Parts: sequence; structure tokens; C-alpha cells
Amino acid sequence: MKILVCDSDREFCESFINKIYSYGGEDIVKPFNNAFALVTYICDVARGDVDVLYINIRLGTDSGVEVASDLQCLYPSLKVIFMSEQNDCADLIFAANPSFFILKYGDEVWMEEAYRRVTLLVNEDLHRMLTVRYKGNVIKIPFNKIYYMENSGHKIIFYTEDSSYESILNMNSLLKLLPAQFIQCHRSYVVNIDKIKMMNADRLELMNMAEIPLSKTYYRNVKAVLYSEGIL
Repeated sequence: MKILVCDSDREFCESFINKIYSYGGEDIVKPFNNAFALVTYICDVARGDVDVLYINIRLGTDSGVEVASDLQCLYPSLKVIFMSEQNDCADLIFAANPSFFILKYGDEVWMEEAYRRVTLLVNEDLHRMLTVRYKGNVIKIPFNKIYYMENSGHKIIFYTEDSSYESILNMNSLLKLLPAQFIQCHRSYVVNIDKIKMMNADRLELMNMAEIPLSKTYYRNVKAVLYSEGIL
């Protein structure tokens, strides 16, 4: 996993990173002592390619909760574990979407358990999300939010519930990354079968009212899959 630790106490950061390494995972861990350095690294250097952020709820004059919340708006798959010297801030942390909360000098067993659980969450995401590069950033798109994908030139455009993304991929490479809920319906289109509302002779109508082409080459296979899934 790619893990960042942000705390204004440099000595604590270093000792905590050693603690993470002692858990035995194959992790890359980096320390940060202020919000500016952290945000700059995630947005400009890592481009969102970070799995877990351990962050103190208080970073000098900055709020670690607000920093984490802003980062999660940009990178929703980022797992956040809040840290604090005292257990008096449970109401504050829910301004973001925390995975866990730990006391900096709390129970060692619980610290390791938090690490173990967040590792499981990251690994689960690998099977539920498609990771692509979009405008230089790493974007993780949940499979269940993708309606369809279009091959346009040398790129693939991903259409989701509320947005679209593009990445440099070819169709063969894309198909190897997708679970069984996706099926090719045209040489340039792949569709999420869970999003299909209606099938016609030459097109598919989706739940969001979008229509995509259905070619004769793939018609019989698409029809058979939809029947087997009880969609038709």
C-alpha cells in the first residue's frame, strides 16, 4: 500500500512509520509535518495515487479533518485514519469520511488492528474499482458506477452516473481489466449489463436514458447474456 503519515510532531512521525513497517506489509510510507506539504505531494506529485492517510486532527493552525475532507472530495477512494492525543473529538472527525480513529499513544493492539482492517479495505477496492490515469491523476472508478465505455481513437472514455473520464487504453487491454458484469456490444463499446434498460435490434437503452449501438456481431451474445441474467 501507499501510506502517508501527517503529524506536526516529526519524532512521532518517524516512530509511527517504523511501527507500520513492523506490521509486515509491503508498504511505501512517507511522513509529512504540515498540511501544505501533504496536499502538494498528493495533488502534484502522487496525482492521487495514495491508498491510506494517517493524519492528526490538529496540524498546528490547520484542521486535519478539513484537509482530509478536501482530499477525499478529489480522491474519494482515499482511506483516512485520524489520530489525536486525546479522545475528545469523535464529533469532529465525521466532517470527513474516516475509516478509523486511533489515539497516538493508545493501545498497540488496536493500532495494528486498524492497520489490518484498512489493508482489507484497500484490497477490496482493487476488486471493486477500475484504476485509470485521467489528466495526469490516478482515478479509481467503482465498477457499479460505470454505465458504458467507448473506444475513441487511442483512448477509452468511461461514462459514469455523473461524469466521464478518459484514459489511454486499447479495447483488448480494457476487457482484461473488467469483471463479468461488462460485455462488449460493439467494436467500440462495452456496457455494464446492470445498467441496461432495454434491448433493440441495433441499440441498447440504458437506465440513464443514454443509447449506445449494438452491432450484429455481438447481438446474439448480448441477448443470451441478458436472458441468463434475467434482464430480458
